[in-house]
Amino acid sequence: MGIELVRESFSVDKIMARATAQVEAKDSREIPEVQPGLRSGAVSALLNAVGHAVIDEVRVSDDQVEVDGRVEVEILYVGDSERTGEQVIRRKLDPLRFTKLVETEGITGDMSARVDAHVRSLDVVAKSTHLLDIGAVVDLTVSGWIRERQEVAGNVTGLSPESVSLTTEPLRVTDRIGSGTAVCSVVANRSLPSGYPPIYQGYSPVIAVTAIPRVLDSIAQDDKVRVEGELDLTVVYQADPDYCDPSYPNYSVTFAGLGFSQTISVPGAVPHNRVVPLVKVISADATRVTGDVFDISAAIQVDVDVTDTRDVEAVVAVESLGQEIVDVQRKQIRTFDTVSEERTEAMLTGTAQLPDGFPAFYGGDEPAVLAKAADVRIDVCKPDDGRVVVEGTLDIDLVYASETSLDEEFESRDKLPPVRAVQFEDIPFEYTIDVGDSRPGMIGEAWVSVVDLEVDPMADRRRVEYSVVVSIGVRVFEVRQFAAVTDCELVKPEERDPAVITYYVTQEGDSPWKIARRYKITVDSLMKANKLESKDELRPGSKLLIPAI
Repeated sequence: MGIELVRESFSVDKIMARATAQVEAKDSREIPEVQPGLRSGAVSALLNAVGHAVIDEVRVSDDQVEVDGRVEVEILYVGDSERTGEQVIRRKLDPLRFTKLVETEGITGDMSARVDAHVRSLDVVAKSTHLLDIGAVVDLTVSGWIRERQEVAGNVTGLSPESVSLTTEPLRVTDRIGSGTAVCSVVANRSLPSGYPPIYQGYSPVIAVTAIPRVLDSIAQDDKVRVEGELDLTVVYQADPDYCDPSYPNYSVTFAGLGFSQTISVPGAVPHNRVVPLVKVISADATRVTGDVFDISAAIQVDVDVTDTRDVEAVVAVESLGQEIVDVQRKQIRTFDTVSEERTEAMLTGTAQLPDGFPAFYGGDEPAVLAKAADVRIDVCKPDDGRVVVEGTLDIDLVYASETSLDEEFESRDKLPPVRAVQFEDIPFEYTIDVGDSRPGMIGEAWVSVVDLEVDPMADRRRVEYSVVVSIGVRVFEVRQFAAVTDCELVKPEERDPAVITYYVTQEGDSPWKIARRYKITVDSLMKANKLESKDELRPGSKLLIPAI
């Protein structure tokens, strides 16, 4: 009669190494002659510069990660054209390339590496009307991880339930199935709503384009995930001066509900799996087709993480209730027990002040905020008694109509469109989510995305009130370490003369389990007879007493 363990397995992502670094990217860029250059007083003529870091390739070796990337730069500036409608120009520059070797202690070539990049600072200096010096500082965070398959016993077979006693511990494990990334395009042809002035026909009538994505549904299927969502895209454009007030020549139109659907390959995914999707806008653009029609396009990156959370009973002890002797082999296992998981929508509100040097918001009847976008990041996820505290930062980008056109130094300033772009960066926030089983000392994991954004100028026209609706998900883990049963066997002791004392000298590769099997004794009796607390105390050449049981 044999005895056998019934096993269950799950995978765990283990972070084995982490490092941070900074890299600087510098270069010069020319504005082509075919596009109006900067006005005299070139530095002041730059209205805004935005940089976005992209990782192109990651190469891993022992204790090092080499990162290739680029900084995508877009500027908003005042051109030197005297024609109405051709002064404010939005231009994407050729990206700044960078390579950085990040010393990452503990990482090896067989690990996977994830690199997060964020532009800390971006400086654009106009050396002449057509030459820019650009410098960017990028923060890099490198994580090295392995996906390890864990296995625990959940039951035993081969003996009747009446002849054996099992001791189990409940675990709620998150089985990591896989992840995937895809880039998709959202393309549409849209007409201006009724009542909007026509689009100017001159050079570069589009001043700015912003977009906010939303995930409507994410569905796991066999070996793939389908993500469906929509995009709200706002275009700020210069209107035909013959059809609008010359003092307010810029208009903003939002095309809401642009749908997208993307299927991403995730081997091992099945319909009941859980999917965490994250969508971010890589680029957004619009071009004039006719006086009332835009071709609009956006590139979005869709990331998905697929998991399977389930309850597992792990066997930690097997004892015989009959005449047989059951011997077990144990192993210390460290798991992340999923205690709870919650999702909620939160509203982040507050005020922000225009930086020095920026003109106040337009105070007329027309809207002052022409376009807006937000980015939100989680910095801290801290479990507490019955709750989880989430801390992070918020970035808000605005394009707005200003009270005055530009700086006093510009000639013919009354002819320049009153438009400005401004960034409110690193606005801190804190939000508390009720999670009943959460306790201090547990580990929290959070993810967040922007659902909606409202920004309104305040009465002094130098501050804004903002409200950002975000979707927040949190998962709380408890780190557990226990001695799980990894093997078991029925032991029928050999009859030995108790007066005969038997010793064994250990060899390389021996373990208490192997020695116990050789002499048909239990591991516990071997460990007790030799006063061993752990198998790690076993060394080649050790002299062990073999007890009679």
